Amino acid sequence: MTQTIPSEGTGDTRWGIAVLAILAGVIAATQIGKVPPSMSVLGAEFAVGMVALGWIASIFNATGALLGLPFGALSDGFGHRKVLIISLWTIAAGSLLGAFTDNYTMLFLTRILEGIGYLGVIVAAPSLIVEATNPRDFGLALGLWSSFLPFGFATMMVTSPWFLETIGWQGLWLFNAAILAVFALIFTIATRDLSTLPNRQEEPPTLRLGQAFGVARLAGPWLLVLALMAYTLQWFGLNAWMPTFFAGTLGYTLGGAASLSALVVFANGPGAVFGSWLLHRGWANWFLTVLGCGFMGVIGFLVFSDFVADGAKFWLALAFSFLGGLLPPAIISAVPTESPSRSHIGAVNGFVMQGNNFGYMMGAPIFAFAIERTGTWESAAWLLLALGVFGVAVGFVLRRHEARRLG
Repeated sequence: MTQTIPSEGTGDTRWGIAVLAILAGVIAATQIGKVPPSMSVLGAEFAVGMVALGWIASIFNATGALLGLPFGALSDGFGHRKVLIISLWTIAAGSLLGAFTDNYTMLFLTRILEGIGYLGVIVAAPSLIVEATNPRDFGLALGLWSSFLPFGFATMMVTSPWFLETIGWQGLWLFNAAILAVFALIFTIATRDLSTLPNRQEEPPTLRLGQAFGVARLAGPWLLVLALMAYTLQWFGLNAWMPTFFAGTLGYTLGGAASLSALVVFANGPGAVFGSWLLHRGWANWFLTVLGCGFMGVIGFLVFSDFVADGAKFWLALAFSFLGGLLPPAIISAVPTESPSRSHIGAVNGFVMQGNNFGYMMGAPIFAFAIERTGTWESAAWLLLALGVFGVAVGFVLRRHEARRLG
């Protein structure tokens, strides 16, 4: 997420450091993207159904759903660079161990290990980006960070079919472990000197955990949590099953389905950058929240409904992902204003991340449960519409909250 925007900078933006931190997020997000194209292969390998496969996709985010707030509160004091390095190696270890598992339970446990590392990256990387960025460049850095997930997710989705067809899912897991290890080494060497960062804090925050947990009693952070949760339930619920839907229902090959799904995921990145630009132009956070969730609910309903031709479903999914990208920067940029003080920023960041990760954790299983229970993809359409209505309602409540806060 993001930290408070300093009022003045003390030097030029260290773009090398900022880009490396963004790339850390992109590479961490590839570990989410490697699972959806592998669903059918893993299902045959371990003889499990859609719900069990949905948990393999989503348990990655369980640690964030449970531990986001304390991780956010503690990361500043421990050091963002240290957290990032340890987290990258943790994800690499999880992927390496996963490649050698021979049963569903062990694969499930290695995904939890990967998830712990992922949480460390998404808590520490944006804080390091802020320290490395002069305020005049902060909007650009924020827009780039907001798009780390779709870019990493899509990159792995489009490349995974080649690995699955040539060296199998174990090879795909090994490849990811190697990439993470190499990047961790590069990051460690390239970030040795952080003394000249323009917004570097000399003294770590002294916020205690008890004080940090106090943000969970405030209305503002809760509204951000609920809005981001509505978004992630919709976005990941659809994208986790796009390859299966395109291949099983629309008749595409596995490679074709993965490529189309990757484009759908990728579209969210430019959408997030566009949302950051709209915020810079003065559009309100609550309004982008309403637009993002509203568009996703209606368009997502059409993707899985019988009201439109099969040939139009890909283009609708593309619009779903792009317009949904309006919401993440709206929520991210609201975190500082909803924090009681500068020392609470990390705690609010982590709390919002809990809602974000809860959506990613539950999205695939909830949609799988609805589809298996009814035997039709149309149930996913109604679920998306309901979540869209919920997100729109949260956006309007956020509008009233902002009006009261501003007097």
